[in-house]
Amino acid sequence: MQLVAKPATILATFGVLITAVVLGIAIHFIMDYEFMTSMMIGSIISSTDAAAVLLITRQNPLKRKIAATLNVESAANDPMAILLTLTFVGSRTRIYANRIHHFSPLAIYRRHSYRVSCQQSRAPSF
Repeated sequence: MQLVAKPATILATFGVLITAVVLGIAIHFIMDYEFMTSMMIGSIISSTDAAAVLLITRQNPLKRKIAATLNVESAANDPMAILLTLTFVGSRTRIYANRIHHFSPLAIYRRHSYRVSCQQSRAPSF
């Protein structure tokens, strides 16, 4: 297990990150989605399915170290994909929240009050 821990960890973190970025960029250009939406979709589909990898490594003759590395990586990559997905969902939520907040009555009132106070401070005093 210790022999495959380092390569499996690298694949489960950087491999998922690189896959998510490549998929996100491809989705952005092919599907013409907004960039952050594309990155969110890329992060969702970037991790491998542990059951499928386990089935493939058992049915196909692979070296033990390679099979073990793939099995450990496929089991360990879900947290990285979840972290990336939550990051991009959070960024999308903040973007929409900022857009919505910009047009909220309170935000409009604050902008109007600020403009009025700025105009009053510029008014000449006699």
